[in-house]
Amino acid sequence: MDKFSHTILYADDTNIIAASTNYNDWQKKKEVNLTLQFIFEWFKINKLVLNKNKTFGINFSFAETPTHTLNIILYNQNLSLIKLIKFLGIHLDSNLSWKLHIQK
Repeated sequence: MDKFSHTILYADDTNIIAASTNYNDWQKKKEVNLTLQFIFEWFKINKLVLNKNKTFGINFSFAETPTHTLNIILYNQNLSLIKLIKFLGIHLDSNLSWKLHIQK
């Protein structure tokens, strides 16, 4: 991958974890989109399919309302952004609190 992201593969799930300390620089370079395009091409070469109906983005932030929105492109469309996700049995929200996991 590259210096700002890595993947987690588990069974038939692929997760891309990307982080940056400078949002503006990160968005300007379109590194998330380049990484997603790289993975899409790898899937295609290996005869795998990225299901756009099960592919989402989540913007983790300690701020109650993130000051920046993500603009991630997949199949020439903006990727749907969600606020809650289940990751390897752990329920996470975009603020990385334990509230949702404890409730479940």
